[in-house]
Amino acid sequence: MCRQRVLVTLATLVIVLLTALDCTSSTTDSVIPQFGDAGSAHALEQDFTQVVRATLPSVVEIVSPSGLGSGVILDDNGDIVTNAHVVGKSASFEVRPATGTRQFPATFVGSYVPAQHQFLDPGS
Repeated sequence: MCRQRVLVTLATLVIVLLTALDCTSSTTDSVIPQFGDAGSAHALEQDFTQVVRATLPSVVEIVSPSGLGSGVILDDNGDIVTNAHVVGKSASFEVRPATGTRQFPATFVGSYVPAQHQFLDPGS
């Protein structure tokens, strides 16, 4: 179960990174794969849809006094990992799951500097 959670989290991070690439790129030709037939494209779309459905519940929106960002629920305790630029100098946040409308308070608990990862605790 833990291995599956790690794979889902990694897949979510890939999706977030690809989305960020697409949002900052002036051209999407290098990001969008090209296929010779519609069958391959449809199969890829189906696979992508399954990954999104499986990972979306792990994605959260993070609101801080200095801005807005995203993160991923890392474990069964609800701990959240995000990037340093999302946290900035803030210590408290509001977190909303991508699949919900309720917001929850969260606090900064630590960082892993080499990867610029920041960790948030959604509280109890």
